[in-house]
Amino acid sequence: MFLFLIFMITYADRENIAIAFTAFSGPLNINLVEYGVLTTAFFITYTIFQIPGGMMSERFGPRKIMTVAVAWWSTFTIMTGASIDYIMMLLSRLFLVQVRPQVFQQRVI
Repeated sequence: MFLFLIFMITYADRENIAIAFTAFSGPLNINLVEYGVLTTAFFITYTIFQIPGGMMSERFGPRKIMTVAVAWWSTFTIMTGASIDYIMMLLSRLFLVQVRPQVFQQRVI
């Protein structure tokens, strides 16, 4: 049940940026092109980290990887919310997505 809850939260977190764009685009001065870069960079990085995520899960075990992934994910989710400009938002999303595939890989192992 806990793993299912984590998957649902990660899915909501991944998709909610599209909904939240209208709220944060004004204060952060993010236009549609920068938003496109945000989402494209997010999904390219997500794809790149799929294979290393699976390899780390097999090597270190799901419990250790999930513990580190949830701590890392929580930290950078907070940093995403605390972003004051486009660059900080981009960096926080890129660091956040580095552990997102590891959370997905735990379901497989």
